[in-house]
Amino acid sequence: MSGWTRGPVGQGMGRGLWGVALALTLTGCASFEPPPSKTAAELLAAGDPGAALDAAAFSSKVDEGTRERIARAVMAAAGPSITVDVVPPDELRKTTGIHLLRAVDPAWVFLRVHGSARNAALGAVSARVHVTSEDKALLVIGKDAKSLTVLTGETYPPDIEHSKLTTGDFPFPLHLLTAGVLTVLTARVDTTYSRPPEEIVRAAVPRALLLEKALAGSCAKGPCEDRFVLRRPQREDAPLSLDVIVNVTRPSGVVVSAVATVPVPEGGRLEERLARAATRLAVAELPGARVAIGPDAVKERRACDRDSLVRLRDSACAPSAPWPTDEITPIGLELPKVPERLGTPKESLAARPYGWTDTSDTKYAPTPLHSLLDTSLPVAAKVEGGVLACDTEAFNIPNDDADRVFANVTIGDETFRASGEDFAFPLVSLGPTSKVQVSFYDWDWLSGNDHLASLTLKREGATMAGAIGSAARLDRTHVTMKCHIFDRGAVEAAFAKAWYRAADALDACVESPVVVHPEKRDFGLGDSPLHEAQRRVTAAAAFVGWSDPRVAGLVSRWEEQNRRFGAGIRRAIEGLKTDPAGRVVLERSDSPERKIHGARARCGEAVKREIEAKGKAAAAQYDAAYLPNICAIDIDVENLDKYPMYPSWFSDRSQIVLDDGNVIDVAVLAGGEIAPGTRAKFSLVPKRTPRPSSRAAKPWRFVARGLRWTEFVPLSPP
Repeated sequence: MSGWTRGPVGQGMGRGLWGVALALTLTGCASFEPPPSKTAAELLAAGDPGAALDAAAFSSKVDEGTRERIARAVMAAAGPSITVDVVPPDELRKTTGIHLLRAVDPAWVFLRVHGSARNAALGAVSARVHVTSEDKALLVIGKDAKSLTVLTGETYPPDIEHSKLTTGDFPFPLHLLTAGVLTVLTARVDTTYSRPPEEIVRAAVPRALLLEKALAGSCAKGPCEDRFVLRRPQREDAPLSLDVIVNVTRPSGVVVSAVATVPVPEGGRLEERLARAATRLAVAELPGARVAIGPDAVKERRACDRDSLVRLRDSACAPSAPWPTDEITPIGLELPKVPERLGTPKESLAARPYGWTDTSDTKYAPTPLHSLLDTSLPVAAKVEGGVLACDTEAFNIPNDDADRVFANVTIGDETFRASGEDFAFPLVSLGPTSKVQVSFYDWDWLSGNDHLASLTLKREGATMAGAIGSAARLDRTHVTMKCHIFDRGAVEAAFAKAWYRAADALDACVESPVVVHPEKRDFGLGDSPLHEAQRRVTAAAAFVGWSDPRVAGLVSRWEEQNRRFGAGIRRAIEGLKTDPAGRVVLERSDSPERKIHGARARCGEAVKREIEAKGKAAAAQYDAAYLPNICAIDIDVENLDKYPMYPSWFSDRSQIVLDDGNVIDVAVLAGGEIAPGTRAKFSLVPKRTPRPSSRAAKPWRFVARGLRWTEFVPLSPP
């Protein structure tokens, strides 16, 4: 047979064999069964407890004795262990803040259960414990925000009630035929409840939400951590034991559990005793440990929670440490005493802390945060020390871009300025028929303040509203405003939340080390806890003004920490390596554009006269008592660049460090252009009066900054 005929014949024979196989398959004469898989017992005998567990979990043919042997083999191979200890305060502080931990009743203990495994490849280990005393469980608070308000002293908002009137499900003509009698007889009110909106919960229980986040624990592949809050027993020497539950979860989702009871050693505080009882405790190897497949296969003790203790008076709960009062009441913060009267806008303006706002800012108080104010609280006919918060619902100004809008708001005999279309003012006094005048303006480079619209807001109970124009006429001015009045009760409730946040941030400043970055313009102040503390103190002042003694106390604490930071700046500069001339250069570029040959300070009447010679506006930048002792810095500079140099370059990038560590910006007093390759002198002065605590301090270092370098030049004594 030639090669030309073998190919087709072979192909035909292949097709024939496939046809025979297909026919046999269709007729059932040829069938293939996969080899039988190994049973759970065979897999266990082969030394693969993990595969045996997976097989046993999905098979109903495995007897209980084999299931228990597999479960114990998995536990022995995984080697799970647990450790019970206290949640480190530093970890809690990162989420909740220091102040909350200090305010919480010390009878509460923050604990964590850490599960680990000798062989993590078999599955993830999770664990939990119940602490018992004489066969009764100690109280554990739920880890949800609503339960945690017991610790934080906050009030969780109630569920919202929904009522609906319904009648019997009869045809409508039947209701008509009975003249409504059937309708009345079958009428009923169906009441349902829904959770309060998330924004209301956030405003009402901010501390409980932070604590909920801190207690969430973590669980990655392998070790897991469970956190909980336990109430101390009535007696520290009470006999205690631990009911320990350990779960090993396979990648397939199958779980094997072990439960054991461990006696807790006597002697010491609760947390010390628990740590001695459970440090890398191998639960499955304990005498009497019960092991089974499935998370619910091993029955555990019912926990004692707040509902069991308060509502049911459950006798299964062990006696706990005494509460601050006879009943379980929220444990609140020790807020400062509320003054009999709030200050006035003028008093608040006069008490504004120096340097916290720009000199051009004329606001007597910061803008209150709306989210902390409760609109459900009652408002009296006569409001003293309240907050007026207004929103512009419609703002149509034809033929004007209105991109720099501000408002002049007249309340009583005083007029205040607000930026934008929405505003809020604290410390307002309103009567039952009070009116508020609002005039909107738009600032323009060419024409100045262009008047846009004016309207009158009239009071109606807890609200004020006003409007001009119509939404139907787009070619005409249309403004609609609605305001809410918050009385003293709402103001004090909001201030309490803001005060807590501020005090917490100040506590963080006290316990945090001072970290200084000399290469940064602010020396690292913006990255320090001081920056956040200042923001929170400002938020507290927004509700009651700067003159309130409670706010003054917060400001005083902040100033103390700011002086501590200033001392840190001086120590940081003194620790830098200097050249033979005593100067320090950080990150010097290869080809500097200028060279400072010297700098000296001079103070007194001569400097004052030079400032006054520049005009009244220049002298008005300083406090009258400070001006006679003001100091100037004379700089001797050589221009190494090929372009002219101007003193304004130094005023934008330079600072004066006083001998107490306080840093102030500078302004040009005298000097002109410095041509390329020449050397000249010019004078700089503080941009404004230093803080009151630093007004007697003398210039210590001159700081010049460039794009890639910072130079510290020692100043000769004045």
